[in-house]
Amino acid sequence: MAPPSSPRPDSRVAVVGGGISGLAAAWRLRARGTEVALFEASARTGGVIRSVRRDGFLVDEGPNTLVARSHVVEEVIEALGLTGERIWASEAARHRYVVRGGALVPVPASPLGLVTTPLLSARAKLRLLAEPFVRPAELDDESLAGFVRRRLGPEVLDWAVNPFVAGVWAGDPERLSARFAFPVLHALERAHGSLARGLLHRMRNRPPEPRPSPRPFSFRDGMQALPDTLAHRLGDAVRLHTPVTGLRRSGEGWTVTARLAGSLRDERFDGVVFAAPLHRLPEIEGDLAAPPVAYPPVSVLALGFRRAEVAHPLGGFGVLVPAREPFRLLGALFSSSLFPGHAPAGHVLLTCFLGGTRRPADAALPTEDLVALALGDLRALLGVRAAPSFVHRAQWDRAIPQYDVGYGRVLAALDGLEARNPGLHFAGTTRRGISVGDALEAGLDAADRFGGR
Repeated sequence: MAPPSSPRPDSRVAVVGGGISGLAAAWRLRARGTEVALFEASARTGGVIRSVRRDGFLVDEGPNTLVARSHVVEEVIEALGLTGERIWASEAARHRYVVRGGALVPVPASPLGLVTTPLLSARAKLRLLAEPFVRPAELDDESLAGFVRRRLGPEVLDWAVNPFVAGVWAGDPERLSARFAFPVLHALERAHGSLARGLLHRMRNRPPEPRPSPRPFSFRDGMQALPDTLAHRLGDAVRLHTPVTGLRRSGEGWTVTARLAGSLRDERFDGVVFAAPLHRLPEIEGDLAAPPVAYPPVSVLALGFRRAEVAHPLGGFGVLVPAREPFRLLGALFSSSLFPGHAPAGHVLLTCFLGGTRRPADAALPTEDLVALALGDLRALLGVRAAPSFVHRAQWDRAIPQYDVGYGRVLAALDGLEARNPGLHFAGTTRRGISVGDALEAGLDAADRFGGR
């Protein structure tokens, strides 16, 4: 990672990409007095964060919740004046379900729950007791599936980790890297030789200062309130419909080539924050290259029903579907149970996810076929008894970057590009993690590496 650099008093920084990471970087830089231009190829900022209100329903087409895992996120929300707009997930959100044998099984919420849960067999529960005695792997980078099988057994992989990975990453634990996709697990084994011993050590040595609440939250008008507020603060620094086509070192600065109204224009900047998805990098002219990263496709299908048309009480966050079950859904959120105002009175909203690494072709199905497919699963799993009265579909051809085994090469390549190109810093979801909070902090970190004035 390149060391911090302090721009001159008259410095200008270009931010490429108007997702949450690019917006955060531009906001931080501008707050410190740096002139900023944010280039966004599409007609709007926010990237995959998009909220739509229609027919009394409120749909989040991308991320549905945010968790403040650090005080940084809380500080940003307060600085943006969004504290009063925040809405916390209902208490029911503590309850989550996984399908096993065609039925919804509650996910254990405590160590004691592991003893009584029907999600795991008696043999699998006994296998968990052996975890402290499993030797650490000699491999420094193994698949998440290999890690879990070795430490916790195959049932934990099949009925807990596999559905979790599908729901969060739209990915495959056989491909994802334990070290890079789940660094906490990898670090616990490396430092303590056991997950159980590592967790016990962390509990005993927890710092005394209060931590942010782990409870998920959103905003009254959906998740888009966060990028919209950042974009509003940036004002005319945001340039929509302006894709960057070239990035080149020019003396001690950078020449940014962008397309506006059909013509190309060159501008000089002292620094660049690249916050666009990494798959955009090969499309940009210049001497910047990194190993390819997989982005599986995902379709988000929001379906509204009358409350009486769904047998399940929907008292929870949602349900995830393991690959071993004969269903096509990756999972579904009980959106109207999570937050008030996401469905009209007397109705419920279910947000379904299809495609991913597991079944990429499903993400591209016509909407009517996708609805029929999802409805078949929802009938079996939730007792849905009618066709939806509300349908909204969002299709993401490249949804979530996959930190697969060997992802260290990608990170090393980004570090190398920054080292060889002073004034270039990468942000986005390619370094710190894929959550909204991770992307937000990555943008702030990229801005901070320019120093201040």
